[in-house]
Amino acid sequence: IKNKLSLKKVDPGKDGGSYSVTITNAVGEVTSNDFAVTIIDPVKITQHPLKNGVTEGTSGGLSITATGGGTLAYQWKKYDAKKLLWNEIPGATSADLTFGSMSADDAGRYLCTVSNGASMLTSKYADLALHLLPTFKKEPRGASAKAGSAITLKVEALGFPAPNYQWQKLGEDGTTWEPLKNKTKPELIFSKLITANTGKYRVLASNAAGSIISGEVELIVFHAPVIAQRPTSITVNEDDSA
Repeated sequence: IKNKLSLKKVDPGKDGGSYSVTITNAVGEVTSNDFAVTIIDPVKITQHPLKNGVTEGTSGGLSITATGGGTLAYQWKKYDAKKLLWNEIPGATSADLTFGSMSADDAGRYLCTVSNGASMLTSKYADLALHLLPTFKKEPRGASAKAGSAITLKVEALGFPAPNYQWQKLGEDGTTWEPLKNKTKPELIFSKLITANTGKYRVLASNAAGSIISGEVELIVFHAPVIAQRPTSITVNEDDSA
């Protein structure tokens, strides 16, 4: 007597529906009540969580996209590096893992399990980083030097990710700050000063969290006197001004 019905590679249209079983022997037969067999599609993760960075104090997080039959259930987990364990996050049971005000405690490595009663899949992990706005540890300082000499203006900014730099010089109109081409390092190096280097400078430090501008400083280039116009001979009458 076979007491098991095996369905292989089930198809919702073909195999789903109502079933019953009849048992017979030499004496007679008996038929069970009808019972339903529901075929649901297995879980598929179509978009795994992607690493992300959220600025401190702002809202953000991770998300996952999945498909499958029935009702999908989500459970986010965070990795504990000390205990080498993935711990379930209470209440994190939707496709989006969102932090209303990102803090250092929220940064870490996360993954999500998705199930529908018939199957379950675990996503790839993704890192969630805390982005910090740049701040200046060291502002640039003004300087003065003779033409032809070397001088360097320096700045240091903190933040995460590490800030990028862009030096700027005040334009001739006294209002517009113009970015200096290829001057994107913490040091603004003048290997041989010329008079055109005289002016006011500042630096823009920026990262994924935002940007900050340093205070402006002045660079003065001293140079030897140059006679722009030599005196010329004139003839004047006695008692006239000249």
